[in-house]
Amino acid sequence: MRDQLVTAFGLDKSQVRVIAPETGAGYGGKHAGDAAIEAARLAKAVGQPVRVVWTRAEEFTWAYFRPAGLIEIASGVDAQGQLTALEMVNYNSGAAGIEPLYAIPNRRITYLPADPPLRQGAYRALAATANNFARESHIDGWAHRLGEDPLAFRLRHITDPRLRAVLEAAAAAVWLGRTYTGRNTTALASLCGSDKGSYVAACAEVCVDASDRRRAGAACGGSVRVRRAHQPGQRARPGGRRRHPGAGRRALRTRALCQWPHPQPGLCGLSCPALRRHPA
Repeated sequence: MRDQLVTAFGLDKSQVRVIAPETGAGYGGKHAGDAAIEAARLAKAVGQPVRVVWTRAEEFTWAYFRPAGLIEIASGVDAQGQLTALEMVNYNSGAAGIEPLYAIPNRRITYLPADPPLRQGAYRALAATANNFARESHIDGWAHRLGEDPLAFRLRHITDPRLRAVLEAAAAAVWLGRTYTGRNTTALASLCGSDKGSYVAACAEVCVDASDRRRAGAACGGSVRVRRAHQPGQRARPGGRRRHPGAGRRALRTRALCQWPHPQPGLCGLSCPALRRHPA
């Protein structure tokens, strides 16, 4: 931020002092000093301190945008259903989290930046969110095609002990000792990801009314359960380790129930009747 102010006003670094509060867990463009530059210009014009507070709408209108991206993945398996090759190309959205998590002997991973028409920059989780989602969706596709349980398919291709530990821990919290009967269909899903030395896995159980697959959770007498295991490695602030995963879970459930693919009014947020909290 100081460098941006120095450039904008033609000053020396010794003439600029920036006091910035912590903005952990914040969304939007926090890596650029747009609001700070705006405040500095106004303060200079009126000759006294100025406080600038952007609304959410203003920030997502005038700050930079999250990079658009295209991710292409191709892979192959042998006669035993073992992944033997993976090619993954990310166009523009970023290289964070792009390295494959699974034991695949032949791989080609490519990140190709682009010249976007709009100003872009990092939002939350950089590109790791898109790369992990694309790869895990592709892995699910292979498990489905081979007729294998997605969790078993993943575990069969994992040699990293930390990754295996978080996936098994999350799965045990959902799968262990559970049976499913009745008219409702229960879907089970698993995924895992890693970035910057941190490992995470999540397993979800979603109850769907067999007569109307658009209805989920309490609407069909069941619930939406998500269990996640996180191995962050070395950490400086244990409190942050607890808060950030919780925020991620809430965002995940809200998006799943309210935004894609069919928005469901009344099924949003923690007060949603379909989201029944279970003890850990």
